[in-house]
Amino acid sequence: QTTVTVLDGSGRPVPDLNSQAFNVTADGKSLAVTAFTTGQDPSVPAAVVLVFDTSGSMQGTAIEQARQAGKALVGQLGPTDQVAVLTFSNTVQLTRDFTSDHGALISAIDGIQATGDTALYDGVGAAVGTATRAPAQRRAIVLLSDGQDFGGVSHVDRAGSLAAAAAAGIPFFAVGLGPSIDQAYLEDLTTGTHGQLLLAPSPQSLQSLYEAIGTTLRQQYILDVDASGLDPASAKTLRVEVNHAGTITAAEAPLDLSHFAPTPAPQVTPEVTAVVTPIPTPAGTGAEGGGSAVPLALAGGVLVLGVAGAGGVVYRRRRRRQAVPQELRTPWRPRPDDPGAVFVGTGPLGNMRADAWLESVGPENAGRFPLGEEPVTVGFTGDCTICLPDGAGLPGARFRVWRREGVYMLHNLSRSGGVTVGGKPATWAVLEDGDEIVIGASRLRFRMGDGGGPA
Repeated sequence: QTTVTVLDGSGRPVPDLNSQAFNVTADGKSLAVTAFTTGQDPSVPAAVVLVFDTSGSMQGTAIEQARQAGKALVGQLGPTDQVAVLTFSNTVQLTRDFTSDHGALISAIDGIQATGDTALYDGVGAAVGTATRAPAQRRAIVLLSDGQDFGGVSHVDRAGSLAAAAAAGIPFFAVGLGPSIDQAYLEDLTTGTHGQLLLAPSPQSLQSLYEAIGTTLRQQYILDVDASGLDPASAKTLRVEVNHAGTITAAEAPLDLSHFAPTPAPQVTPEVTAVVTPIPTPAGTGAEGGGSAVPLALAGGVLVLGVAGAGGVVYRRRRRRQAVPQELRTPWRPRPDDPGAVFVGTGPLGNMRADAWLESVGPENAGRFPLGEEPVTVGFTGDCTICLPDGAGLPGARFRVWRREGVYMLHNLSRSGGVTVGGKPATWAVLEDGDEIVIGASRLRFRMGDGGGPA
C-alpha cells in the first residue's frame, strides 16, 4: 500500500484525481493498481502523532495557540483516524496514546503546560517509536518546535535522531515557530522522512498551518498495488507517476519486501510512505522526472506529486545558517587571572549599534554585548555565549535571554536558583530597560535604546 500526496505550487493538495492518473512501477516493471481510495475513506484510517514542544519558552500565547491548533487538526480528522499526543521539555511524555475519541484528545491537549528545557532530539525519537507501533498503516508525525535542542537533557544526539526518523520512513510535518528554531535540523528531518516543513512567524499562524496539514492528510491518495511478481529478497525502487492535465510528475521511494520473503503470497501490498520534490515532465516526451519518495506538488502551477509534501511551503522563510564560532565548539574555562566576562559569539558591542544589550557591571565593567533574534546564554562554562569568570559556588548556573514578539525574556536555566532580576529570584522574567541581573558574584544590566557605543 502506497500513500501519495499531490500538492500544487502553493503546497495545497490537489483533489479529485482518479486511479487512471497514476502509474506505478518497481525497477521498471509495471505494477497494477488493485485498489484506489483517498484519506477521506474511513476504511483506511490515519494514525497521527501530535508532538508539542512544551519547554519554558512556549509559555503564554505560544502554548495557548499551540493547543488551539492541535485541537483544530483533531477536529478535521475522520471518525476512524487515530491520534496520539506527545510532549517534550526536560523529558518526553506520552500524554495520550492512540485513540479516535476526540473528547479525550481535546482534554489531553488542553492539559499540556510549558516549562523546562528542550529535549527536541528525544522528542523526535519518541515520536518515531510511537508512530511505528501505530494501529494504522497510513501514518504521520506532526511536530511543533520553537527552538533548538537545549539544556543537555536529550539522551540521543542530532545525528542519531535524524537517522532513526529516516529509517522509519514516516513523514514528519514539522512546524517551526518563531525566529529561534533550529531550521537546519528541521529541514534535515523533513527531507530525510519525505515530509514537509512549515514556518510560523508568530503563534497566531499556527492554527492555519495545522488546518492545512489536516486537509493534506484527508486529501492523500492510497494505492494498493500488486507486487506478487517481484522478488522479495532484493531491494527495489518504487516509482509513482501522476498525469494531471497532460503533465507527468514522478517520484521514487525505496521498496523493501524482505519481510514477505519467508512466506511468499500470491499477492502482497507492501507499505511504502514517502515524499519527494518531483520534476514535472510534459506527457509524451519520454523524459523522466524524479524525486526520492512519493509525494508530488504543482511547480509553477503545474502538478507535482508528494507523499507528505514537497514544495510550495506555507510561511516558508529561509534564514542564513551561521557558522559556529571556534570558541563555542571548544569547551573552555576562564583562568583565575581573567579580569572579567569573556564575550564570544558576535563579540562585545564596542562601537556597534544595537536595539538592546547586556552590560557587565560587576565585579567590574567588562563591556557590552548586543542582543538580537538569536538566544544568548550567560553563565560560567565555555559553551555560554557570555562566559563569566567566577561561579561563586554556582559553577553550573546560567540563564538565557531572547526576544519574542518585541520583548526580551529571561529564563533561569539553573536547577538550584542563583539568578535574580531586580533583586528578586527569577525563573522567568520579562526584562525592562535598566533591570539588574545577578548570577553568582556577577552583575549585568539589561539596556534598551539607541544602542550607540560607550559614552
